[in-house]
Amino acid sequence: MSRRKWVWWPVAATMVPVCLLFDGVSAPGGYFLPLTAAFVAWFAVGVVWAAGALRVTKLARSPQAGARALWPLLVVPVVFATSWAVASGDVVGRLVFALHRPALERLATEGPTYPPWSVGLYSFEYLGRWQGCTTMGTRDPATTREAGLMWCPGHSPGDRWDDEGLILTPIEDDWYAYHHGGRSKDPSSTEPWGLDLGRFRRRIET
Repeated sequence: MSRRKWVWWPVAATMVPVCLLFDGVSAPGGYFLPLTAAFVAWFAVGVVWAAGALRVTKLARSPQAGARALWPLLVVPVVFATSWAVASGDVVGRLVFALHRPALERLATEGPTYPPWSVGLYSFEYLGRWQGCTTMGTRDPATTREAGLMWCPGHSPGDRWDDEGLILTPIEDDWYAYHHGGRSKDPSSTEPWGLDLGRFRRRIET
């Protein structure tokens, strides 16, 4: 394999951690296992990228030739930074919700009594109904003790969830994302969507 072709391998390989990363932040609270796999995959891509960079830099015998040979090396850092920025916000979560909303409403209306509860990219560990609302808890959340989706057709959930330490974030119409706010009930303190490395950890059941 030529040195020039070698540099494109890590570029193609970035699709694996990007897909894992976006899958990992598709639900409120995120998914622990896909995000862990994304971190491992990004580390592997970084190792291959560094090896490719060493090989390609040896091609250059002049500044002009070096620039032509090295420009593909910029792709991996750009993809990494862009995907990380997107995953840190609510873009992926809200887009996934919009795509799955009809199926989510069918699950909330006709959902089976027993698991598995899953819709597309969503995987829920429980489905419950209380005071006119249906809650769908994210399976193995990565950045909070508890998170998920809530559907309250025809009415507002009000503030009765505060006693549970839950923070509701409106999505659209009768749908909300929720997450456990810990000691703080200030919605600005944490968000249900996106990757928050400061809160990333496996949940320990108590």
